[in-house]
Amino acid sequence: MEAKLLSKRKTHCLLVAGFFLSLSLRLSGEASEPGRSPWITDPVLRELSPDIVFHLSFDGANMTPEMAAGPFQFRLSGQPRFVPGLKDLALVAGGGQSGAAIYDNKLNFPIATRGTMVMWVCPVAWTHYHGPNTVFAMTTNYSFYLERQGPAHNEHGELTRQECVLFLVNTPTAGNACLNFGTTSWAAGKWRMLAATWNWPEMSFSVDAGGFGVCSVKKVPLPSEFGSLLIGASGGEETLIDEVYIFKRVLTREEIQQLYQKLGPAR
Repeated sequence: MEAKLLSKRKTHCLLVAGFFLSLSLRLSGEASEPGRSPWITDPVLRELSPDIVFHLSFDGANMTPEMAAGPFQFRLSGQPRFVPGLKDLALVAGGGQSGAAIYDNKLNFPIATRGTMVMWVCPVAWTHYHGPNTVFAMTTNYSFYLERQGPAHNEHGELTRQECVLFLVNTPTAGNACLNFGTTSWAAGKWRMLAATWNWPEMSFSVDAGGFGVCSVKKVPLPSEFGSLLIGASGGEETLIDEVYIFKRVLTREEIQQLYQKLGPAR
Protein backbone atom coordinates (compact mmCIF):
# COMPACT_ATOMS: atom_id res chain seq x y z
CA MET A 1 0.00 0.00 0.00
CA GLU A 2 2.77 2.43 0.92
CA ALA A 3 4.55 1.76 -2.38
CA LYS A 4 1.33 2.51 -4.30
CA LEU A 5 0.79 5.76 -2.44
CA LEU A 6 4.35 6.86 -3.11
CA SER A 7 3.94 5.99 -6.79
CA LYS A 8 0.76 8.08 -7.06
CA ARG A 9 2.43 10.99 -5.25
CA LYS A 10 5.43 10.81 -7.57
CA THR A 11 3.20 10.73 -10.64
CA HIS A 12 1.23 13.77 -9.40
CA CYS A 13 4.46 15.70 -8.79
CA LEU A 14 5.69 14.89 -12.29
CA LEU A 15 2.40 16.07 -13.82
CA VAL A 16 2.50 19.35 -11.91
CA ALA A 17 6.16 19.89 -12.81
CA GLY A 18 5.42 19.22 -16.47
CA PHE A 19 2.46 21.61 -16.34
CA PHE A 20 4.62 24.41 -14.94
CA LEU A 21 7.31 23.77 -17.54
CA SER A 22 4.86 23.86 -20.45
CA LEU A 23 3.28 27.07 -19.14
CA SER A 24 6.67 28.62 -18.60
CA LEU A 25 7.96 27.85 -22.09
CA ARG A 26 4.72 28.67 -23.89
CA LEU A 27 3.86 31.93 -22.17
CA SER A 28 7.42 33.24 -22.13
CA GLY A 29 8.02 32.31 -25.76
CA GLU A 30 11.67 31.56 -24.96
CA ALA A 31 12.96 28.35 -23.45
CA SER A 32 15.98 30.18 -22.01
CA GLU A 33 13.85 32.55 -19.92
CA PRO A 34 11.19 30.42 -18.23
CA GLY A 35 10.89 32.89 -15.32
CA ARG A 36 8.94 35.30 -17.53
CA SER A 37 5.83 33.15 -17.24
CA PRO A 38 3.21 34.95 -15.13
CA TRP A 39 2.35 31.59 -13.54
CA ILE A 40 5.86 31.67 -12.06
CA THR A 41 6.45 35.39 -11.47
CA ASP A 42 3.03 36.59 -10.35
CA PRO A 43 2.26 35.61 -6.74
CA VAL A 44 -1.51 35.50 -7.23
CA LEU A 45 -1.31 33.23 -10.28
CA ARG A 46 1.28 31.07 -8.58
CA GLU A 47 -1.11 30.54 -5.68
CA LEU A 48 -3.91 29.64 -8.11
CA SER A 49 -1.97 26.96 -9.98
CA PRO A 50 -2.46 24.11 -7.45
CA ASP A 51 -6.24 24.52 -7.88
CA ILE A 52 -6.14 23.81 -11.64
CA VAL A 53 -7.59 20.38 -12.41
CA PHE A 54 -7.80 20.67 -16.20
CA HIS A 55 -6.10 22.79 -18.85
CA LEU A 56 -6.38 22.77 -22.65
CA SER A 57 -4.17 25.08 -24.73
CA PHE A 58 -4.50 23.37 -28.17
CA ASP A 59 -0.91 24.45 -28.89
CA GLY A 60 0.13 20.99 -30.05
CA ALA A 61 -2.62 21.12 -32.70
CA ASN A 62 -4.48 18.43 -30.77
CA MET A 63 -7.03 17.98 -27.98
CA THR A 64 -4.65 16.47 -25.42
CA PRO A 65 -4.85 18.40 -22.13
CA GLU A 66 -1.71 19.95 -20.65
CA MET A 67 -3.09 19.15 -17.21
CA ALA A 68 -5.75 16.68 -16.12
CA ALA A 69 -6.39 15.64 -12.54
CA GLY A 70 -8.43 12.76 -13.94
CA PRO A 71 -8.05 10.70 -17.14
CA PHE A 72 -6.11 12.34 -20.00
CA GLN A 73 -7.80 10.13 -22.59
CA PHE A 74 -10.53 11.59 -24.81
CA ARG A 75 -12.83 10.65 -27.68
CA LEU A 76 -13.03 12.77 -30.80
CA SER A 77 -16.27 13.90 -32.39
CA GLY A 78 -15.52 15.09 -35.90
CA GLN A 79 -12.10 16.41 -36.84
CA PRO A 80 -11.00 19.41 -34.74
CA ARG A 81 -9.32 22.23 -36.65
CA PHE A 82 -6.69 24.59 -35.24
CA VAL A 83 -5.57 28.08 -36.29
CA PRO A 84 -3.41 30.83 -34.73
CA GLY A 85 -4.97 31.90 -31.45
CA LEU A 86 -4.48 33.84 -28.24
CA LYS A 87 -0.94 32.64 -27.52
CA ASP A 88 -0.15 29.96 -30.11
CA LEU A 89 -2.96 27.81 -31.55
CA ALA A 90 -6.68 27.90 -30.90
CA LEU A 91 -9.52 25.46 -31.55
CA VAL A 92 -12.06 26.40 -34.23
CA ALA A 93 -15.65 25.91 -33.04
CA GLY A 94 -18.52 26.10 -35.49
CA GLY A 95 -18.37 26.77 -39.20
CA GLY A 96 -19.19 23.15 -40.01
CA GLN A 97 -15.55 22.16 -40.54
CA SER A 98 -14.22 21.34 -37.10
CA GLY A 99 -14.88 18.96 -34.23
CA ALA A 100 -14.82 18.39 -30.48
CA ALA A 101 -13.39 16.11 -27.81
CA ILE A 102 -15.12 14.31 -24.96
CA TYR A 103 -13.41 13.91 -21.58
CA ASP A 104 -14.26 11.97 -18.43
CA ASN A 105 -15.54 14.53 -15.93
CA LYS A 106 -14.23 12.55 -12.94
CA LEU A 107 -11.73 14.89 -11.23
CA ASN A 108 -11.31 16.89 -14.48
CA PHE A 109 -14.62 18.74 -14.22
CA PRO A 110 -16.12 19.03 -10.70
CA ILE A 111 -19.47 20.25 -12.02
CA ALA A 112 -21.42 18.29 -9.38
CA THR A 113 -19.81 20.16 -6.46
CA ARG A 114 -17.96 23.46 -6.94
CA GLY A 115 -15.49 24.97 -9.37
CA THR A 116 -14.65 27.54 -12.02
CA MET A 117 -14.30 27.26 -15.80
CA VAL A 118 -12.37 29.98 -17.61
CA MET A 119 -11.82 30.19 -21.36
CA TRP A 120 -11.08 32.72 -24.09
CA VAL A 121 -13.32 32.99 -27.14
CA CYS A 122 -13.07 35.09 -30.29
CA PRO A 123 -15.82 35.69 -32.90
CA VAL A 124 -14.75 34.93 -36.48
CA ALA A 125 -17.90 34.92 -38.60
CA TRP A 126 -20.91 36.05 -36.58
CA THR A 127 -23.81 37.47 -38.60
CA HIS A 128 -25.47 39.23 -35.62
CA TYR A 129 -28.80 38.77 -37.38
CA HIS A 130 -29.73 35.13 -37.77
CA GLY A 131 -27.42 32.33 -36.70
CA PRO A 132 -27.35 29.01 -34.85
CA ASN A 133 -25.82 28.32 -31.45
CA THR A 134 -22.10 27.60 -31.09
CA VAL A 135 -21.14 25.32 -28.20
CA PHE A 136 -17.89 26.07 -26.39
CA ALA A 137 -18.31 23.47 -23.63
CA MET A 138 -21.17 21.21 -22.57
CA THR A 139 -21.94 17.87 -20.97
CA THR A 140 -22.88 14.99 -23.23
CA ASN A 141 -26.33 14.68 -21.63
CA TYR A 142 -27.13 18.40 -22.17
CA SER A 143 -27.20 19.29 -18.46
CA PHE A 144 -24.50 22.00 -18.69
CA TYR A 145 -23.72 24.53 -21.44
CA LEU A 146 -21.25 27.33 -21.99
CA GLU A 147 -22.09 28.62 -25.46
CA ARG A 148 -22.96 31.45 -27.79
CA GLN A 149 -26.66 31.63 -28.60
CA GLY A 150 -27.18 32.91 -32.12
CA PRO A 151 -29.85 35.54 -32.82
CA ALA A 152 -33.07 34.95 -34.72
CA HIS A 153 -35.63 37.23 -36.35
CA ASN A 154 -39.02 36.49 -37.87
CA GLU A 155 -40.21 37.38 -41.36
CA HIS A 156 -41.03 40.90 -40.17
CA GLY A 157 -37.49 41.49 -38.93
CA GLU A 158 -38.54 41.30 -35.29
CA LEU A 159 -36.13 39.76 -32.80
CA THR A 160 -37.31 36.34 -31.60
CA ARG A 161 -34.12 35.04 -29.97
CA GLN A 162 -31.53 37.13 -28.16
CA GLU A 163 -27.88 36.94 -29.21
CA CYS A 164 -25.73 36.22 -26.15
CA VAL A 165 -23.14 34.03 -24.47
CA LEU A 166 -24.66 31.92 -21.74
CA PHE A 167 -23.95 29.59 -18.84
CA LEU A 168 -26.82 27.14 -18.43
CA VAL A 169 -27.56 24.24 -16.09
CA ASN A 170 -30.61 22.05 -16.59
CA THR A 171 -31.17 18.86 -14.57
CA PRO A 172 -34.30 17.20 -13.12
CA THR A 173 -33.22 18.08 -9.58
CA ALA A 174 -31.72 21.55 -10.13
CA GLY A 175 -34.25 22.73 -12.68
CA ASN A 176 -33.30 25.16 -15.43
CA ALA A 177 -31.04 28.10 -14.54
CA CYS A 178 -29.28 30.39 -17.00
CA LEU A 179 -27.04 33.47 -16.93
CA ASN A 180 -26.23 35.42 -20.10
CA PHE A 181 -24.53 38.50 -21.54
CA GLY A 182 -25.52 40.13 -24.82
CA THR A 183 -23.02 39.94 -27.69
CA THR A 184 -24.56 42.12 -30.40
CA SER A 185 -21.61 44.52 -30.19
CA TRP A 186 -18.89 41.84 -30.23
CA ALA A 187 -16.53 42.48 -33.13
CA ALA A 188 -14.76 39.78 -35.11
CA GLY A 189 -11.16 39.22 -34.05
CA LYS A 190 -11.49 40.46 -30.46
CA TRP A 191 -10.75 37.95 -27.69
CA ARG A 192 -13.09 37.76 -24.71
CA MET A 193 -12.68 35.86 -21.45
CA LEU A 194 -15.61 33.88 -20.06
CA ALA A 195 -15.64 32.78 -16.41
CA ALA A 196 -18.36 30.48 -15.03
CA THR A 197 -18.40 29.52 -11.35
CA TRP A 198 -20.63 27.21 -9.36
CA ASN A 199 -21.03 26.25 -5.71
CA TRP A 200 -24.49 24.76 -5.63
CA PRO A 201 -27.09 26.03 -5.33
CA GLU A 202 -25.38 29.25 -6.52
CA MET A 203 -23.84 29.89 -9.95
CA SER A 204 -22.26 33.00 -11.48
CA PHE A 205 -20.98 34.18 -14.85
CA SER A 206 -18.82 37.06 -16.11
CA VAL A 207 -17.27 38.36 -19.34
CA ASP A 208 -13.82 39.98 -19.37
CA ALA A 209 -13.69 39.85 -15.55
CA GLY A 210 -16.48 42.40 -15.32
CA GLY A 211 -19.57 42.33 -13.12
CA PHE A 212 -20.90 38.87 -12.29
CA GLY A 213 -24.40 37.72 -13.00
CA VAL A 214 -25.56 35.46 -10.15
CA CYS A 215 -28.50 33.08 -9.72
CA SER A 216 -29.44 29.92 -7.85
CA VAL A 217 -30.76 26.56 -9.00
CA LYS A 218 -33.92 25.08 -7.47
CA LYS A 219 -32.06 22.32 -5.60
CA VAL A 220 -28.50 21.00 -5.46
CA PRO A 221 -28.05 18.75 -8.53
CA LEU A 222 -27.08 15.09 -8.19
CA PRO A 223 -23.67 13.93 -9.50
CA SER A 224 -25.42 11.35 -11.69
CA GLU A 225 -27.21 14.15 -13.57
CA PHE A 226 -24.08 15.33 -15.38
CA GLY A 227 -22.55 13.59 -18.39
CA SER A 228 -19.00 13.71 -19.70
CA LEU A 229 -17.36 17.03 -20.64
CA LEU A 230 -17.34 18.04 -24.31
CA ILE A 231 -15.13 20.89 -25.59
CA GLY A 232 -15.72 22.37 -29.05
CA ALA A 233 -18.33 21.92 -31.78
CA SER A 234 -18.73 21.74 -35.53
CA GLY A 235 -22.11 23.49 -35.66
CA GLY A 236 -22.82 27.17 -35.22
CA GLU A 237 -21.08 30.31 -36.42
CA GLU A 238 -17.30 30.16 -36.47
CA THR A 239 -15.62 31.06 -33.18
CA LEU A 240 -12.15 30.44 -31.75
CA ILE A 241 -11.63 28.87 -28.32
CA ASP A 242 -8.35 29.04 -26.43
CA GLU A 243 -6.79 28.49 -22.99
CA VAL A 244 -9.50 26.47 -21.24
CA TYR A 245 -8.92 26.20 -17.49
CA ILE A 246 -10.98 24.36 -14.87
CA PHE A 247 -10.37 25.00 -11.18
CA LYS A 248 -11.52 22.85 -8.28
CA ARG A 249 -12.94 25.82 -6.35
CA VAL A 250 -14.80 29.06 -6.95
CA LEU A 251 -12.33 31.81 -7.84
CA THR A 252 -12.89 35.27 -6.41
CA ARG A 253 -13.57 38.25 -8.63
CA GLU A 254 -10.06 39.54 -7.87
CA GLU A 255 -8.50 36.23 -8.94
CA ILE A 256 -10.49 36.20 -12.18
CA GLN A 257 -9.38 39.76 -12.86
CA GLN A 258 -5.77 38.60 -12.43
CA LEU A 259 -6.33 35.88 -15.04
CA TYR A 260 -7.81 38.42 -17.43
CA GLN A 261 -4.97 40.89 -16.97
CA LYS A 262 -2.09 38.43 -17.01
CA LEU A 263 -3.17 35.82 -19.57
CA GLY A 264 -5.07 37.84 -22.14
CA PRO A 265 -3.90 39.59 -25.31
CA ALA A 266 -1.64 42.61 -25.03
CA ARG A 267 -3.67 45.76 -24.42
